[in-house]
Amino acid sequence: MLFEAVGSGFRYLRDVPNVYGESPRGATFQRGQIKVTLTTLGPNDARCCPSVPKEYTIRTP
Repeated sequence: MLFEAVGSGFRYLRDVPNVYGESPRGATFQRGQIKVTLTTLGPNDARCCPSVPKEYTIRTP
């Protein structure tokens, strides 16, 4: 989900499909996008133990 800071709270903007994982890190913010690395499941990972880093680019208004 994508939210926007409004005053001392947040406002929901939209869902962001196909972005999933754990341990978000390395987020960078540029005009029109957010890039963030998450740890996702690899082909031989048990569901409990993701091990593959994946960078996502999320388009913003």
